[in-house]
Amino acid sequence: MIDQISALEIIAPIDRLFAERLFARYKSKSTPNPRSVLFLALLMALNRLGHVCLPLDPQKLRLLLDPLCIKAPELTADLVASAIEGVHHLPQELFTSLEDQTLPMKPICISSSHAYLQKNWLYESEVLFHLKRLKASTVNFTFSQPAALENLNPEQQRAVINGMNNPLSFMTGGPGTGKTYTAAHLVRQCMMNLSPQQQSQFRVILAAPTGKAVAHLEKNMHRFLSDLHIPHLKTGTLHALLEIKSDRARELAPPALLADLILIDECSMIDAPLFARLCQAVVNGARLVLIGDPDQLPPVEAGSFFADLIDTDLFPTTRLKQSLRMEQQEILGLASAIQQADIKTVITALMEQESRVVFKVDLQMKRGSEAKFALLLAEYVEQKFPRATAHPPDPQMLFSLNEQFRILSCMRQGPFGVDAINQILLQRALHTCFAEGWLAVPIMITRNDYTMQLYNGDTGFLIKRMVSNEKVRKIGALDYALFLDKKQGIRTLPALALSAFDYAYSLSVHQSQGSEYDEILLLVPEGSETFGRQVLYTAVTRAKRSIAWEGQLPVIQAAVNKSSRKQSGLTPLTER
Repeated sequence: MIDQISALEIIAPIDRLFAERLFARYKSKSTPNPRSVLFLALLMALNRLGHVCLPLDPQKLRLLLDPLCIKAPELTADLVASAIEGVHHLPQELFTSLEDQTLPMKPICISSSHAYLQKNWLYESEVLFHLKRLKASTVNFTFSQPAALENLNPEQQRAVINGMNNPLSFMTGGPGTGKTYTAAHLVRQCMMNLSPQQQSQFRVILAAPTGKAVAHLEKNMHRFLSDLHIPHLKTGTLHALLEIKSDRARELAPPALLADLILIDECSMIDAPLFARLCQAVVNGARLVLIGDPDQLPPVEAGSFFADLIDTDLFPTTRLKQSLRMEQQEILGLASAIQQADIKTVITALMEQESRVVFKVDLQMKRGSEAKFALLLAEYVEQKFPRATAHPPDPQMLFSLNEQFRILSCMRQGPFGVDAINQILLQRALHTCFAEGWLAVPIMITRNDYTMQLYNGDTGFLIKRMVSNEKVRKIGALDYALFLDKKQGIRTLPALALSAFDYAYSLSVHQSQGSEYDEILLLVPEGSETFGRQVLYTAVTRAKRSIAWEGQLPVIQAAVNKSSRKQSGLTPLTER
């Protein structure tokens, strides 16, 4: 049976090896039951795909596996039945029954409704325990009913009141619903309710998962709160605030986040281990407000905890639904249709020939036409990115261009993926560079560098000096990089001092989260359907004015009909 299932490419050789070695370690004297081996291999496979657990209800497990069994749907029922039967034949040495209310010390954890790898059960339980702890805690300052909320709609007013009155609250909403604007009003109302002495003591933390998301949050907060003095304001990425500088650091207790108000943006990007560490770090007395759009892509790693926790209705949650961007109604309408899996409306919006907001372009993005695609793509974006100049480029001009246009691809690898596109456009730019010219190449930092104060997701420009017509890709001693600092000033760094970075003519949709651009070119190659409707929703909501797109309608339709939401035991909530 497991050989047949392996042909579906759901279970990889590494998953089967995991199952067999687990048996060899804990039950070496008996022959493993084949269905138990299948169950363990499937549990590992789902873990690789980012699912926190495996549901033991046959109907729910089938719903989870149906999208993965497209190549042989007739085997799905056998896979479900065999995997669940394998649970009943699992040796006692391998698993802890969560019904016994004991601390699990074995590699597998099984409740009446779900099966987990031990680490995933610990992450989920840690999150739930600490959120319940915070919900029951008493906040440091008591606020009266907020005043001067006439600039907010009723939903936004409710979010501010929730944030002021509760130690833990959630604020959700799609693009244009004013999440950051509302969060800024929450900060303002908290400060206005304090005496001058209390204001001098009130501590605020603003954070997000990536450097780009933090920069976006800081920029908007400064715009809305420029007249307000906050003596103790701390901002940063979650990795920096929680001191995650290495894999080893994850094993240590996080530093306490000593603050009275903590606002975390882009929470849909937070994976299970990071979510658990964050919740552990927040001390009693703080107000924690978790902000994000649950319909965006889930984290690359395990879990969709932000969306799951909202669905539990256990915690005060405000859903902002009213769009405030009238100029984006066509884009927001498309996003809503994608989110609702309304394929007919999605196709109609994409194929509207008169629209200059959402429109198709023909770049010959199909197998066998890679060379033609490269040429057409380079011609299409020729005026969109900085061109070679005879003199060092103007930094202000570069960063004004940075928010205007970006190519987004749903795929990282392949001939139409991000890596290939960046090489196409980099080589094109180098080919057209002056013999003694300067070239500005957009880049994105991909690993935190605390020494240089550069964080994953930070975007900037690599300024390359072409010497004696030497058109090489390596970084030279004369090259330098430009980044925005926290006050929107320009930082200049030696290029040789940069840590890991990617070229960023094109970004994956995952990389684009937390950013907005006036225009995007969205590429939907074959394989994009793997990421479900969330990849399309996230992509189109990065655009403020227009979306040009290229792809095949069957791929788009398959993506819209699929969800990439990760499975956990939080919805429906199991008691801990």
